[in-house]
Amino acid sequence: MPKAVLKKLTTNEEIVITTPKMIIGRAASEKIKPIVDYSIMTNSMISRLHAVIMSKDNEFYIVDCGALNKTFLNGAELKINEKYLLHDGDIIRLANEKFRFQKSEE
Repeated sequence: MPKAVLKKLTTNEEIVITTPKMIIGRAASEKIKPIVDYSIMTNSMISRLHAVIMSKDNEFYIVDCGALNKTFLNGAELKINEKYLLHDGDIIRLANEKFRFQKSEE
């Protein structure tokens, strides 16, 4: 699997993409954590199932899962359930949370 990282722009936190299908959302609590690989628990604008980043054939894609507050790629709103190819340096916005996508060639 190719390697990639999401870098949260407000905190510089790095989220390593370790699965072929990484689900991003908001867990209401640790006890009732939904099936997400990365949870943004502190932001109520993030949907419980917000977006998915998937890898296929050495490429990465993002899909909006019908999030109420939308998903954006480089400022453009994504259509629900459509795959968008990610490029190194792309800016992803989930509601009001911004991330930079970084692909590694390792």
